[in-house]
Amino acid sequence: MCIILMSHEPNVRLRFINADKQKNGNDCGLYALAFCAALCAGDEPQHITFSKTDMRKHLLQCFTRNEMEPFPGEKVTRKKRVKETVMLEIICTCRSIEDGNMVECEVCKEWFHQGCLTVPQSVWKKTIMCHSCEKKP
Repeated sequence: MCIILMSHEPNVRLRFINADKQKNGNDCGLYALAFCAALCAGDEPQHITFSKTDMRKHLLQCFTRNEMEPFPGEKVTRKKRVKETVMLEIICTCRSIEDGNMVECEVCKEWFHQGCLTVPQSVWKKTIMCHSCEKKP
């Protein structure tokens, strides 16, 4: 998300809103589309309880008509808007979070994903520099 937004901030704050959510492990994409459709229609997803039995049928109809419309649901008022706030440290050139094999640049002390620096395993025991520091004289 940070790379899409072109954010160079060292941290990002995520606010999880109190909204309707899936009850299983299969409908995350369906709910993502429902939230996007609501936002595009000028509605706030946290104020909608989606009609779970009609969501897939509605999506198929949208695909058939080649036009996305808001998903069926009922307007609701939720007392608490923000359920939880989390701060994440953003690292690497990909502007993501720490994940998997990480390597620290010996010069700038920034952390990078091994895959983002394309550091071969044979070099791991030697001095490692990020692409920016390698270019410096």
